[in-house]
Amino acid sequence: MSTDTARPGELREDDHYTTALYRAAIGPVGGAYYLPLFTQWELEHTLPLRWNWAAAFSTLAWLIFRKMGLQAIAYLAAVIFSVLLVFGIGPLFVDFSPPALWGWAGSLLLVSVVVPGLWANHWYHAACSKRMTAALKTHSDVAQACEALSQQASPRRRAWSIAGAQALVIVSAGLIAAQFAVWNAQVAPRTRVQDIPTSATASSPQTASGRVSEAAPAALPAALPASTAAVPAPPSSAATGTPPVLPASAPAKTASAPPAEPKAAPAAALGHASSPAVRPAVPSPKPQGAFGVNVGLFAMPDNAQTAARKIEAAQLPVLQDTLDMPRGPRIRVRAGPFESREKANDAAARIRALGLDAVVYGP
Repeated sequence: MSTDTARPGELREDDHYTTALYRAAIGPVGGAYYLPLFTQWELEHTLPLRWNWAAAFSTLAWLIFRKMGLQAIAYLAAVIFSVLLVFGIGPLFVDFSPPALWGWAGSLLLVSVVVPGLWANHWYHAACSKRMTAALKTHSDVAQACEALSQQASPRRRAWSIAGAQALVIVSAGLIAAQFAVWNAQVAPRTRVQDIPTSATASSPQTASGRVSEAAPAALPAALPASTAAVPAPPSSAATGTPPVLPASAPAKTASAPPAEPKAAPAAALGHASSPAVRPAVPSPKPQGAFGVNVGLFAMPDNAQTAARKIEAAQLPVLQDTLDMPRGPRIRVRAGPFESREKANDAAARIRALGLDAVVYGP
């Protein structure tokens, strides 16, 4: 079929009236593509699929340019509903992983391109046929109907205006996305897992299991010899003539310790003197389970629960407590306690394999 060079609304002598009406309805933009296609469909009475590049990659702009308002609203509503269904409503009922979300996003993008690309010609053909029927009902003469249709068709300046508006929207969306990325990069360090210095954790008076800090047990052996030295010997040892046995390190510790109060020392020592087994002849052993693994501080409770679930899934004990920080409360997540540093190091390696930070702490 030869390329049609007639102007929109012009009725030629060799024209079939349907061709003239289609030419007028299409307008000056895209006539070389749509006119042969639509006239062929009219002759063959078939509507085969044919790809439309403009409608595939600029669907909303193409629908607006072709003055297909209802179709544009339906397309926009379908896109918004699909996005909300997958990214808004879906995660409330299904725990999508990041790869699954990316897969759904790719599927939505593919559908939003393929469906308009294949069916846009059918939509536009139906819209042109509807306009032609309305023009013929209004005007008894074909030439007048063609003139009315040509006035309804979109001119070239409309195409340039829509293209400029689309470019502006794309640039604005890109700037907003870039600004959001910068903001997210600034906020992410506050909400992601953060390393905790070992020294800060070791000096913290609060432990995850609720036990008293190790400073009190460590100071106890130093205080006991001083108080014991001020207590008179029990009657049993005086009767037998056997002097009480004191540890070899008692003099050095007693010399460095401040002298006890005269009245408080006997009262504090009576409880120890009544039980010979409490004497500090043997240093107190280190508390068991003093090692642990710091996983991080979390500002968001959901992030803390996610990290805790991962650690529990690895069959490791989890400890959580809340700390008051200058920027607000933070939820501290730790793993432990462990009896040795080797077990803590092994747990830290398993936690790092889960994609979390891990810092071993201990005495």
